[in-house]
Amino acid sequence: MNKTFSNFGVAIMLLMGAMAPETRISAQSFEFVALGDTAYCPEVDVPKYERLIDKINAASPAFSIHVGDIGKPTTGACSEEVRQTVYRQFNQFKHPLIYTPGDNEWTDCVYNLKPLAQLERLRTLYFSKPKSLGRETIPLVRQSDESGFDEFVENLRWEWNDVLFATVHVVGSHNGLDPGVSGAKVPASNEALAEYQRRNDANIAWIERSFNVAKEHGSKAVVVVFHANIYQPEVENSPGFRGIKQALAEQTESYGGQVLFVNGDSHKFLVDKPLVSSHGPGGTQTHMNVTRLVVFGEPNIRAVKVTVDTNTPWVFGFQPLFEAGERRSVEEQEHCTGP
Repeated sequence: MNKTFSNFGVAIMLLMGAMAPETRISAQSFEFVALGDTAYCPEVDVPKYERLIDKINAASPAFSIHVGDIGKPTTGACSEEVRQTVYRQFNQFKHPLIYTPGDNEWTDCVYNLKPLAQLERLRTLYFSKPKSLGRETIPLVRQSDESGFDEFVENLRWEWNDVLFATVHVVGSHNGLDPGVSGAKVPASNEALAEYQRRNDANIAWIERSFNVAKEHGSKAVVVVFHANIYQPEVENSPGFRGIKQALAEQTESYGGQVLFVNGDSHKFLVDKPLVSSHGPGGTQTHMNVTRLVVFGEPNIRAVKVTVDTNTPWVFGFQPLFEAGERRSVEEQEHCTGP
């Protein structure tokens, strides 16, 4: 079967599940919101983004998840001013907000801005306590609190209605091995390579630990959140993602229940089945228990509402969430992209 048609069909079925009548949603169901890659052009996008936050608050999700890229390096994402603005915006969310970093806020800060210093600042600002951001908060388990990876305060885990959630610090730009700003590629330094290896080891250990906890607790589903779009064809053979992809494939197969990956990075809304192995009948097999959601991103200021109902076979349903008029006008787009 044509893989594109198959994935489109899967997406349609999942979206239909999200749009089913409310009478089909069980008492144990809940909703969360996912978004990311936001406000790359602050003077145009920030007012639209703050209106989106108001819309999310009105929807009253259990919590929201931001998958990273809080702006663009060339428009201030590496600056303390933007970090403080984003911190304030995160705390405009009425319900808990969980954040995982993207590449724009540290790995791509390569012009004399010391990416590793940027990473340390992210950790102290956004992850200093074992709880979410947002006006209402929930407790979170940080990897630093229960393992030998003491610096990884940003790898988080929590549970909601028998569903286990985990964030994993996997970013674009080949997971930090190929950072660049405006197309200027900079080879990874020895310091950056050492950081990547340490973070990759921590991430793989956190994936394994999270699925083990899901098995121990009898979790009915698992959600894994990270920034990078590790399954897009352009990075299929990227060494920066190889270990992560292998760990996810092994753990989702061993777990067996429904799993959702949530990521950003490519800025195009997508729902599909990303895991395909070569040991199935006829040579390949799609892992039907694994679904992927890629959230909207720049230039769109949009989110996705995810319905979770473990009493349905598909568990997850998806519905775009955005404010009318959020698209940039021609004049705004010209302002943001330049001549």
